[in-house]
Amino acid sequence: MARAGGIKSTFDVNKHIEAKHSVNVMAKHPELYSDLPAVPADVAIEPGYAFKP
Repeated sequence: MARAGGIKSTFDVNKHIEAKHSVNVMAKHPELYSDLPAVPADVAIEPGYAFKP
């Protein structure tokens, strides 16, 4: 987005996105994800996840 001019600079994703909500939905409703391909383990969102650019 920065390269395209949509934002002026990069930002810390971890300050704006809390992964625990997604993890909670994935745990409680796995059927919502059953038609999607498996996510590789090295990029999967799980408890304690933090984005590392």
